[in-house]
Amino acid sequence: MRYIFTRTPDSLVDSAIRGFDSGAVSHVGIESPLAPGFVVHTTLMRGVHVLPRQEFEAKREIVRVCDLQLLDEQDNLKWLRDQVGKGYDIMAIIGMPLLRDWQDEGRWYCFELAMASALRGGYELLSRPSEIGGRLCLELMHAWSEPLTLENRLSLA
Repeated sequence: MRYIFTRTPDSLVDSAIRGFDSGAVSHVGIESPLAPGFVVHTTLMRGVHVLPRQEFEAKREIVRVCDLQLLDEQDNLKWLRDQVGKGYDIMAIIGMPLLRDWQDEGRWYCFELAMASALRGGYELLSRPSEIGGRLCLELMHAWSEPLTLENRLSLA
């Protein structure tokens, strides 16, 4: 599964999201290798929906793309398609300072949706954080997307 992390230059909302999270990204979309060219993501006004990748990228600057090998890409794509039409999870964002549970499958904000997809795909968290923001989501997916080799370990030292 491909997770496309972006930001929108010259956007006050983007700056607020990145400032609140102390991160480099403000949004993430998901592209399946089984449905290339289409990105599932969620926005305040439209909830979870699908866009052609070209349209998804049109007003965004790509910061990083992380490709994760999931246990069952077909199941994950079906699950993502089942999320289309669900609303945007504004209460999770409002509730971040209150440590509200982000794993409510009735509504999603972009980083929740991406993290839930990766967890369904077989990735695990040692503990369950009470919030998932752009910085944490990007750091985890970047780490998960890099196979650990002796060369990688030496470069981290």
